Amino acid sequence: MSQVTIDDTDTDVIHYTGPWLDLGHEGEFMETTHGSGAPGAQMQFSFTGVWVGVYGTIGLQGLNASFVLDNGTQDGYTYQLQILEALNVSKQQLCYGSPLLPDGTHSLVMTAGVPNTTQVFLDYIRYNTSSSVTDSAASSTIESIPTSTVTVTTCSRNSTKTAMTAGIVVTVVILLLINAATVWFFMRRLRQYKRILADNSAPSGTGWASPLAQTVNSTIQSDFGPSNAGTSNVSFLDLHPGRRDAWQADLAANGTPEPTSARSGLLGATQLGICGMECASHVSEPPPEYRSAAGSVVGGPVLEPFTLDAPSDPNTSRIQRKRRG
Repeated sequence: MSQVTIDDTDTDVIHYTGPWLDLGHEGEFMETTHGSGAPGAQMQFSFTGVWVGVYGTIGLQGLNASFVLDNGTQDGYTYQLQILEALNVSKQQLCYGSPLLPDGTHSLVMTAGVPNTTQVFLDYIRYNTSSSVTDSAASSTIESIPTSTVTVTTCSRNSTKTAMTAGIVVTVVILLLINAATVWFFMRRLRQYKRILADNSAPSGTGWASPLAQTVNSTIQSDFGPSNAGTSNVSFLDLHPGRRDAWQADLAANGTPEPTSARSGLLGATQLGICGMECASHVSEPPPEYRSAAGSVVGGPVLEPFTLDAPSDPNTSRIQRKRRG
């Protein structure tokens, strides 16, 4: 085991940045110290060994300094010492003692902190080339300093990284949940839209009928009933009394009715609407019997029934008569 002591005046191995003063009093190592009260002033030191300690003077103004070993790459390599006020001046005090280190080259940076009412006094640095010192030396030395307020903080880079990682994970999870909720909402709206389109679309096939045709069919079938021709479809002559009278006159004169243009073709929806109310008063009565010129009784006429077909235009309906076979 070998221990090496470096005085604060050895600027070949100790490097100062910022405002530092060369000081010294009786009772200090080699009666010399380097002091600074400027926040951000630094001391840098490199060594090869397994342990390092920083010794200094703690004045009445207190001490506020941070120590970073090997850039804080390991747990416990960052240390904060804050003494806001001391009851008396303490010399050659161990301000920082590192944990046991792997044998090799290491670097140490000491930085003066805020407030600027505190002062940092570096007396000397001591390091060991082999394992022989534990962390208990640092704690016992700090406890021996008579102070009114002492704050010691050890920072861990690993804990900081863990906190950052947890924050990133939480943020990503929240974003994924928001995206999933957005996708679910739009898919639900899309399914509702498709359902509405399916409900409003006309079904394919010949069984479709417009609302107007369905209304006409149900009205005719419920109000007028089946025709006398033995079919459930109402004939054109059953509905229109004028056409029926003309057919009756033709039968009385010639004995045989002749087809007229009125009994063929299409009947528009407007004609059905005009004669609808008038037809309702006639079709409820059975058609009369007719006599031919020879005096024989002729039964009800063989009528040409019509059916309601689906229109190509939903705004109109048409009645197409079909001849019976």
